[in-house]
Amino acid sequence: AAQPLPFKLSDLQAIANAKLGLSADDVLNVAQSLYEKQLTTYPRTACAYLPESLHADGASILASLKSVYPNEVTQANPKIKSRAFNNKQLGGESHFAIVPTGDIKALSSLKPDELEVYKLIAMQYIAQFYPPMRYQQTNGVVSCSKYNFDFSGKVTQSLGWKQLFINQQEDEIED
Repeated sequence: AAQPLPFKLSDLQAIANAKLGLSADDVLNVAQSLYEKQLTTYPRTACAYLPESLHADGASILASLKSVYPNEVTQANPKIKSRAFNNKQLGGESHFAIVPTGDIKALSSLKPDELEVYKLIAMQYIAQFYPPMRYQQTNGVVSCSKYNFDFSGKVTQSLGWKQLFINQQEDEIED
């Protein structure tokens, strides 16, 4: 399974509402504030893709995110190019997905909600530099009497990017 795309505004609003309890307006205001502090790209976007040229900035942006997610960034591979880096998917949009800029000067001055939304954006960006999740799919049919029963199953072979979000859920459970 491919990495999840970086956020477009509506997806960020949905996730921030589910995880942080913020309203859509609150998320827009926080995202706008993060943009004005040069921490993230322009928030009012309906596009979840990135220009291919931004892939070259991956290593430096990841390095800047070490202060927020040290373990996750250490395991990220800036050579991995997820499906998010795709000029054809930009569709003439003037704005692309919401991602960290790599400038973290204003990070220490963030309010709690701003920091939490920034962390959501950062984690989604970090996932672009993890391998896809891999699993083995099995399908079949069992016949019994005159009936056929279809079955399918998946066995995970490598969590890839998914490990980022499983660890997050475990951290939330422990708190």
